[in-house]
Amino acid sequence: AEPLAAFNGENPQGTWKLTIQDVFGEDGGSLNSWGLDICIVQQATLSTTPSSDEICEEEEAVYSLTVGDEFSGAVDISVNGAPSGAMVDIAPNPANPGDEVTVTITTAAGDDGDYSLVFEATDGNLTAESIGSLVVSPLPTNPLLIGPANNAEDVPTENISFTWLNSITVDTYSFELASDSDFSTIVESVSDLTTNTFDLTVSLDNETEYFWRVTGTNQCGESVSIEYSFTTEQPSSASELIGTPLS
Repeated sequence: AEPLAAFNGENPQGTWKLTIQDVFGEDGGSLNSWGLDICIVQQATLSTTPSSDEICEEEEAVYSLTVGDEFSGAVDISVNGAPSGAMVDIAPNPANPGDEVTVTITTAAGDDGDYSLVFEATDGNLTAESIGSLVVSPLPTNPLLIGPANNAEDVPTENISFTWLNSITVDTYSFELASDSDFSTIVESVSDLTTNTFDLTVSLDNETEYFWRVTGTNQCGESVSIEYSFTTEQPSSASELIGTPLS
């Protein structure tokens, strides 16, 4: 024998047959009547589109929720698991059964990570949940320049190695060297660098101030370092003065 709970979830429609077995001999008995109460538990539904999204920091993800017709009256919508710095807008809220609800999650800087979202709808009696996911990719951090140090003097005019701190949020770097702080006169410009160093192959002028900066780039955008400057060394011999006009 099995408990009636074995029928949970089965279709109650149709003909039900009760079988009675008397396991004791030499006695008698009869069943005068029997009954079966079937309780149907109504379940509410809530669907989410899309089920997952991927954005960058300071961008917004938009989800569309469909509120099931099983609810009655006003249906309150809520979202759990969103990034801590994000702004969540739900419209309309409360909603009506059958409504399409738009949930907009606007992320902030520092919200990068993987998030499991739980969308919930309730009318005070019935409750439904829908699961979604959100991946927030970081913006590239500003490269931090190392050397030549800012305002360095007597820097060689050849074979200069430029370095900066590597960042896990950056995919590629661009290097710029200019003879003016506005970077309108570019001496050297290189892009798509995958390491945090660049060796200059051109020769620079003596006793001249130069400016350099680095730009970090990833799928979410780019960020530029502060600019550093340095001054090259004086000529080390008279031969380096050849071709220099006399004042």
